Amino acid sequence: MRGERDEHYVQLSEEIKKLTMKAVNTYHQLFDTPSVDDKLKKETADTVMLDIAGMRAPTKVDTKSLHMHATIEEIEDFKRRGLAAAQESGVLIEVN
Repeated sequence: MRGERDEHYVQLSEEIKKLTMKAVNTYHQLFDTPSVDDKLKKETADTVMLDIAGMRAPTKVDTKSLHMHATIEEIEDFKRRGLAAAQESGVLIEVN
């Protein structure tokens, strides 16, 4: 099942690469055409820089935190349950 999912994402990644190259070529045509309106060029540049290149400032910061006091026994229980969950999901974790 994992192999099928991975193959799906590999195919999806290849399709995104193809579409990205087409989009970049379109942007080049817009920038290189003198008759294209400067406002459209600026909006296009903003799209390339901010959305596609990932240079947009974060619009939402999502943080979650927990503060608590735990006994040694509770901490050991957290570690034991974490290791059991990791083994069950097939992820190996070493706790030092």
